[in-house]
Amino acid sequence: MRASIFLSGAALAAFTGCGADDVKCGDGTTRVGDTCQGGTNTTCGAGTHLEGNACVPDGPGAGGAPTIAKIDPNEAGLAGGGLFTITGTNLAGSDIADLHVFFGDPTNPNCEAVIGAATSTAIAGQVPSACDFNVVVTVTTNKGSATTPFHYDAILAVDGDAGGVNGQTGSLYIIDPFTHLYGDMGGVYDQDGYQYGISGLAFAGNTLYAVSTGDSGGDFGDGNSSLLSIDLLNGATWIGETMDSAGNPFVITDIKSNGTTLYGLAYAGNPATSRPLNAQQFVVSIDTATGEITKIGNATVSPNMNGGALAIDGANKVYTATTGWSSFDSIDMTTGAHTSMFDLDYLYNSPITSMAYFGTYLLAVVDNGTRGVELGNTNDWSGETLVIIDPAADPNSEYYVSSWFEMPNRESYKAMVDAIAVPPTTFSLSGTAQAKLARTKWAPLREVTTPN
Repeated sequence: MRASIFLSGAALAAFTGCGADDVKCGDGTTRVGDTCQGGTNTTCGAGTHLEGNACVPDGPGAGGAPTIAKIDPNEAGLAGGGLFTITGTNLAGSDIADLHVFFGDPTNPNCEAVIGAATSTAIAGQVPSACDFNVVVTVTTNKGSATTPFHYDAILAVDGDAGGVNGQTGSLYIIDPFTHLYGDMGGVYDQDGYQYGISGLAFAGNTLYAVSTGDSGGDFGDGNSSLLSIDLLNGATWIGETMDSAGNPFVITDIKSNGTTLYGLAYAGNPATSRPLNAQQFVVSIDTATGEITKIGNATVSPNMNGGALAIDGANKVYTATTGWSSFDSIDMTTGAHTSMFDLDYLYNSPITSMAYFGTYLLAVVDNGTRGVELGNTNDWSGETLVIIDPAADPNSEYYVSSWFEMPNRESYKAMVDAIAVPPTTFSLSGTAQAKLARTKWAPLREVTTPN
């Protein structure tokens, strides 16, 4: 048993007590609190059994293989550290030994939980750091094993132009939204060794897709965005440039999916040759096999080509932060028409670069990095920030955007996260990628508050 008694006295009492209504003391024992205690000749009453020199209640089917009724909670952040409780039967007892709880691969010691206390009907312990995003929790004893599913929550984030320097590509980060810790997974490289800055990130099914900024090393200097798939172990695979069937290039500023269909927010034209002040902007669908795009409806006019984000909620309603100063709109996916809901005048009109749903919360990255925090300048609140948007809020109120925490940055550069995505509950890693995740070095993110 990987054991360490770390629980508080109150928490331990919940597991060492037998319950006044359950304890029946046998001959030669004395009741002390909720337990029957005696010497070496302790005899336990009906429905109880001896653990040490105390009588505790039997669980249903005592002495057999363990069963799990539930685990509470059934999810945690990737860095782990919180407490869990497993309830069931045959989890501990006088004839049960070799109790272990694994969150993932039961042959990987990094996936084993620390157990704080255990009885026949409950186990309390500490959630280990993630070995995968979705795991099976396994309780094993000398009598058998039982399993239950468990989910680790995360936000994936990728730099565009690190530090706001065109062509200076950054890193892929894994963020634990509960502990506000992050791990730097390194740059996004393709099979030929080219590195990419990323402007959009999304899961379509269990595949992670990305679109490039157009000015990173893998973009060959032509300014065109490319569609990539990303494996957290093996890096990126280049799929194709984001062009329509006639070969016209489009700059994709964010991507999101509806099931397995990939959508993007796109500008017509090439930013390497011009950034028109009245650019045509479209919602598009993207062929995940080729990168070819199809415009949805008619174009809208954007004041400039700075930022732009896309999100799709659980009811398939589409939202965009469509301009450099982030007008928050809903989109008719038949006509492509935008309906303005409110202006996101947060942090002096800083642009929004990406959005994603985390459960029912709509997250957005505010600031394109030009106002990002320099390292060590902890008094600067204007760094790139993850915020929560409430689409249902009164647009005349000041409560439709609230700060959460500052985004990570590549060492020696200001934060320049241009893309975020939330893994689906069906997403899992290969065994070797699990080992890479288990080696993640976690660092703290700075919490921020909305300025007055």
